[in-house]
Amino acid sequence: MIDTVILAIPREKIKTIRDIRFPEWQLHSSGKGFTKWVKNTTKEELDRGLSYIKLTGFQRTTGKNCFVKGVNIEFSVAKLIKQNNLNEVKEQEFHLVINTLQKRVLDMGEIISLRDLEYATVSAFHPSKNIVLSDGYTASSITK
Repeated sequence: MIDTVILAIPREKIKTIRDIRFPEWQLHSSGKGFTKWVKNTTKEELDRGLSYIKLTGFQRTTGKNCFVKGVNIEFSVAKLIKQNNLNEVKEQEFHLVINTLQKRVLDMGEIISLRDLEYATVSAFHPSKNIVLSDGYTASSITK
């Protein structure tokens, strides 16, 4: 099963809605030729049981007056549609994941098409598998 996914989206494929109802991009860090902003799920949304999504915007120079701008969307697939990471997501639920992700990103004040989400570059993913442990075994004892 896939747990956490990071999608890389070119900045021009995402439109920010400027409205007081939505969280603002916060400057996270900047340096020579690189700037990074973040927009995360708010505490109020987490308290309402909405899944955690992390948006990271960046701009970096690649040469004289040449910039690469993008947004990474990081989320837990299972938490997005099942509100936990114990119930595994099936391949048949792909469109549910994409539709839910689009809605949650819109709730954060960002507009992106379903097609751009479906064909986004996966820059990282973290696989997981739920394994039932018995006979007093714990996860830490197994990994040791």
